[in-house]
Amino acid sequence: MTKTAGVVVLLMAWSTSGSAQSWSSEQQELIAQVMRCNDGWSESIKHKKFDLFQTMCPETANAVYWYTNAERPVKYEGATGFWRGSADANRSATWADLQPTEIQIDGDLGLIYYSVVWTVETQAGETRRAPTRRLTVFRRVGKRWLMAGGSIASVAAPPR
Repeated sequence: MTKTAGVVVLLMAWSTSGSAQSWSSEQQELIAQVMRCNDGWSESIKHKKFDLFQTMCPETANAVYWYTNAERPVKYEGATGFWRGSADANRSATWADLQPTEIQIDGDLGLIYYSVVWTVETQAGETRRAPTRRLTVFRRVGKRWLMAGGSIASVAAPPR
């Protein structure tokens, strides 16, 4: 079973429990889209093929991301932008512990605030764990959610 399928089953069970956050079916679509994007990123870095990511996580023509340690937001730029730098620097990138905290949908605009932990293995074989807090913005075009931008902030790793 893929990580996305397993997490979707988990989310469905989670959303029906009394103490957990309940997400509408439309909000669950955004959670599932983020998981597809993450799975696509992992596979594309592993195989060095941007189209593996873009197929699972299509973006709008003007997608912009702000890595909050940088001075300002930058255009996403598909295969020649941030992805290229990550693909060249890393053998693999995997994700875990996706935790949505807020999801807003307003017409064709969807915003999902969440935390996720990425682990990258560099070309030199070094493994780095990167807990992050994120806002990803999607625009619905037809029946698909397209990534339009967002922000990514690093979070200090909790002590072990």
